[in-house]
Amino acid sequence: MTLVETAPLNTTSASDIDLAACRSILVAKLDRIGDFILATPFLRGLRHSAPNARINLFVTPEVFPLAENCPYADRVLSVTSVNGTPQMSGTTEKIVHGLMDDFRTGNFDLTVTPRWDYDFWGASALCTTTGANHRIGFAVPSAYQDKPQYSSNFSAMLHRPFAAHEVEHNLALLEFMGGTAQGDELELWMLPQEMEEATKKLARLPGDGPIVAVCPGASLARKTLPTRKLLSILARVKSEVPQIRFLVMGQNAERTTADVLTKELPDTFSFCGETNIRQTVAIIASTRALIGMDSGPGHIAAAADVPVAVFSCFGKNGNPIVDCSPVRWRPRGTRESLVIQPEVALWPCTSMCVAGTHHCTTSILEEESAQAITGLVKRAINA
Repeated sequence: MTLVETAPLNTTSASDIDLAACRSILVAKLDRIGDFILATPFLRGLRHSAPNARINLFVTPEVFPLAENCPYADRVLSVTSVNGTPQMSGTTEKIVHGLMDDFRTGNFDLTVTPRWDYDFWGASALCTTTGANHRIGFAVPSAYQDKPQYSSNFSAMLHRPFAAHEVEHNLALLEFMGGTAQGDELELWMLPQEMEEATKKLARLPGDGPIVAVCPGASLARKTLPTRKLLSILARVKSEVPQIRFLVMGQNAERTTADVLTKELPDTFSFCGETNIRQTVAIIASTRALIGMDSGPGHIAAAADVPVAVFSCFGKNGNPIVDCSPVRWRPRGTRESLVIQPEVALWPCTSMCVAGTHHCTTSILEEESAQAITGLVKRAINA
């Protein structure tokens, strides 16, 4: 594929924005769980920089349970598109009706789309309908010529045509608007009773060894390991650290993999299909380490200060600017994180894996992976 850059409207700063004077801001963060978690430092910095504004946060339905308790937003709504028309839902009808009124009256000073990538969910187009004078986003799309970003949706665009972690891109956007970051730490907002319930649920598992979460699923099949390869790697880890217990986490789609792992690995249990996202977060936060794919659970673990190892479909020879690149997406937290990649992309993939199923991940070396994960797990349980 040919890499291209879009022409920015503004490449230095949106210097005419006074965040401290803003009365109403709309942040449209319409993407997946991992994307949202990596945007939490941006939201924290925005709240600090715009203390007098009513900050409205739009997220997708899958993200809403994580976002609804965000302390940096005054109103959080779940937004989806029905026949091209945005449909909103929230915790109360009052919040929904209030936000709809703001749309009708154009009561927004600023809209922001903090997504350094192609806008699959139409967040920037939604921001355009608000009529806000300031509509801020990135000039850099996913970098593919067949997926242009529409500059007409923005009044100013930040141009960063290079690979960097998504946290860094988002904080650069905050600075572009005149804001100040308040650290780059990720956040999760869990209630005490949810953590207590997770502790009780884990206490009912047989045995007493340290629990290591295993999350075999991802949004795209190419991001996952074949079940037998995952089983082989986990068996090697278990042989080196026999006291650990594996807990398989995921949705109903991961139950088939979970059945194989629980049947063939000792001290392995499954909660697949048994927990919602908030329960999943609380349980992951209560484990000693997580082994997963390039997906939301890895970012949840990192944000919860849980050591994490993830398998990536992105070959070490790949173009770091494109999707799935660990330069952009590796788990980022205060504890150790490990990204296990193929040495090279498998033909016909080049700069990234583009297969519809397991492909580049099939070349990941089992013995080397197991050794690296074993080291991480040992360090985690001895910390």
